[in-house]
Amino acid sequence: MKRLTALDKVKDLTLYTGTFGREKCTCNCIGCTQGGIIKEKEPYQGNISQIRKIISKLPNLENAYLLGNPDISVDTEFCNLAAKEFEKNNISVMFSTSGIGGAKVIQKLVSGLDCKKIKYISYSVDTIDDEKIHYLKGTKNISLSDIEESIKFCIEREIPVKIQPTLWEYNQEDYIDIIEYFYKKYSISWFTFHAGSFESLKNRKVPLKHIEPLRWKEIVRNIQFIAKKKKLRIVVPRIFLDQDEMNNEKENIHTYCANGRNRFANLA
Repeated sequence: MKRLTALDKVKDLTLYTGTFGREKCTCNCIGCTQGGIIKEKEPYQGNISQIRKIISKLPNLENAYLLGNPDISVDTEFCNLAAKEFEKNNISVMFSTSGIGGAKVIQKLVSGLDCKKIKYISYSVDTIDDEKIHYLKGTKNISLSDIEESIKFCIEREIPVKIQPTLWEYNQEDYIDIIEYFYKKYSISWFTFHAGSFESLKNRKVPLKHIEPLRWKEIVRNIQFIAKKKKLRIVVPRIFLDQDEMNNEKENIHTYCANGRNRFANLA
């Protein structure tokens, strides 16, 4: 019997298609964690032979999550070609985008793909207020109407859509409006919330603040109530826990609490 290697066990892949991240992105999000990686080299977007090599090295790969450096609007054509290679090998593809560029970007992204085999396209929508969108995305080249145009394109082609907001103190009051708006207008029932974090910003100073722990716990409770009431699929990180909650996480959520390590802060 062949012994499984570490590569044989890989079923999920997240693919960033370039090295310079934030510096080459079409947005300039003030909370973006994607910084430059290799400063002394030329910008690099990858090539299809490398995608084929990845596929050959991961024989049990099932899902490929594509981020285009980090937004797919940066190198839409390459993301499309990469997705076609994954699709040819029966590997499901997923994409994440700010929605910048509207339907034109997504149309180019999915061209030639079987839309029914796309697992989902995730939209990073942090608010439905255009002024706040411009602030958080660092550009006026994106608006809610652009994002909605893109989402409509997906819905018409039966591509599953997920809304993925990141909450800071600045937009902490917007979470209910985000859920209600996209649920009522587009029947979107899938949301994954994130808490804005400075820990991975590589010492870059940003004009944003964390949400206070007790306020975050309140937001989590409210979101869980809305999800249960409306029967929605919503994930929200419970990052501040009392001792009983911590013990429960250690016992049941092994992804985050394994081998005595955890990523949760204990709130006494």
